[in-house]
Amino acid sequence: MHGEATNYGIQQSGGSSHVGNQAVGPNAHAVSRDNTVSSGPDVEALLDQVGTLLARHRAELSETDALAAELAHGRVREELARPEPDRSRLERLLGGLAAFVRPVTPLVTAVDALVTAVRDAFG
Repeated sequence: MHGEATNYGIQQSGGSSHVGNQAVGPNAHAVSRDNTVSSGPDVEALLDQVGTLLARHRAELSETDALAAELAHGRVREELARPEPDRSRLERLLGGLAAFVRPVTPLVTAVDALVTAVRDAFG
């Protein structure tokens, strides 16, 4: 079988995968440049949108959930403003925010978009 290439394929079952740089096989290498995390305009716009929706739909949430959601929203913003945001802390804060706004569909949609944008910002 002269001339056939060897397949060093990758298999994934279920879940999701976000791959920035990847190399497979003998002597393979991947070079990565400028791996900075940025909250960028999409994340900032989504944070603003969530804040606006929290104010607009506050009455639809319990007092406790409204306060907790507002606090989590502020902490997400603070964490993203840090030079090196803590990914695990962001995940916890965003998970809490999502749980607090669960009864209000427009908030759920906006928070889901925010979660996706934050995850994408980390590559």
